[in-house]
Amino acid sequence: MALKTVPSLLIQGIGSHVGKSVIITGLYRARKRRDLWGVPFEPQTEVGV
Repeated sequence: MALKTVPSLLIQGIGSHVGKSVIITGLYRARKRRDLWGVPFEPQTEVGV
């Protein structure tokens, strides 16, 4: 059985507070207005633990 590939997009930034979440929110809202499905995901990191 062949695996189905799902298109994806990775947004990266060079540090904290560079606007990654703002970009993702805007892209998600634009897709939702066009009735396109999507799930935003932001992993939680444990820096300094």
